[in-house]
Amino acid sequence: MSIYVGWTIFLVICYFFGKNSVNFSFSDLLWDMKGDIFTSLIITIIINASRNIARYSEIIKKQHVIYTDAMHDFTGFLSLIYKDEIWYYYMPLYNSNCLFKTIQYLKSVDFNENLNKEDFHKSLVCEENRIDELLSVVKEEKYIFKDTFLLREYLVSAKDLLEKNEINNCKKVESLLYKFYNIIECLRYLWRRDVDIDRKIISVLDKYPVNHIEMDFYLRMWLDDFDFKVLRTTIEQMRIFVNKVEHFPQIKK
Repeated sequence: MSIYVGWTIFLVICYFFGKNSVNFSFSDLLWDMKGDIFTSLIITIIINASRNIARYSEIIKKQHVIYTDAMHDFTGFLSLIYKDEIWYYYMPLYNSNCLFKTIQYLKSVDFNENLNKEDFHKSLVCEENRIDELLSVVKEEKYIFKDTFLLREYLVSAKDLLEKNEINNCKKVESLLYKFYNIIECLRYLWRRDVDIDRKIISVLDKYPVNHIEMDFYLRMWLDDFDFKVLRTTIEQMRIFVNKVEHFPQIKK
């Protein structure tokens, strides 16, 4: 807006102090300066577009951090209930396939009733704090979510379940995970709009051993045949590979 005000003032000054004929009208002035005005408008549009892109980029970066942090934090309590090293690598909320496999796994193992209740309570408090942070983020209304109203409803619902302090069996854990998953889906909407295409691409790549999809469990988690046994095998293969690299003879300079 300021550029237009500036140009208006400049044109008025040029008209009253620069005209050398009584027949010289304001429209004549505009016509004489059409090139300068047009150039100024183009430059203004480019500058504003660049600023908007930079602002959008910054928002997207912050939102991605919010989404990934929440995805990891929302599953921290699982390692306290189900003692398994797999939780250090596996992300139950990574996609719907992972969530389904996680629920299957939880139903096949015993709920750890002898867990440290103090640590477990602290973990759930951390989950509540994360939800409070996300509610504050939603209030800012500057991020791009799939459905802001629905996201707020999911957050409130998960918070209510945590406040009841009744996460004491597999069914309650399952319910909490579904609520967390819905929250994450809303947060990562921008990065999952082409998820069906990505899944098809990975399925095609997996048909050719040269792509080594079996070595990347983050890619394998998109495939229907993925399960915890596959994950454990992949983790072990990666450990062997890393161990070989660490013991590979160094070239002396």
